[in-house]
Amino acid sequence: LADAVLQPMNDQEAAAWSYVRELTLENPNGALIGKTSVSTNQVAAHVGLSPARTRELLGSLERRGLVGRRGQRSGWLATSPRMPDSTPEL
Repeated sequence: LADAVLQPMNDQEAAAWSYVRELTLENPNGALIGKTSVSTNQVAAHVGLSPARTRELLGSLERRGLVGRRGQRSGWLATSPRMPDSTPEL
């Protein structure tokens, strides 16, 4: 088991993550199904928060590995959380 403990999301984090995930969904082959990214302002309007508070919220989700950016000025996209390798090293 991993040493890191996953913290539960609050309602605003869950709404933001769900929105970004829906709009930037990729299929298992890596082909884009939705938009390439979602702006902070789009997420803010969807969850009903200010852009500044939404950036904080998305930053929290980014630290958890749930969303990310391809560049500093790009929009947000859902990422596939990396699962810890449970195979013991020999």
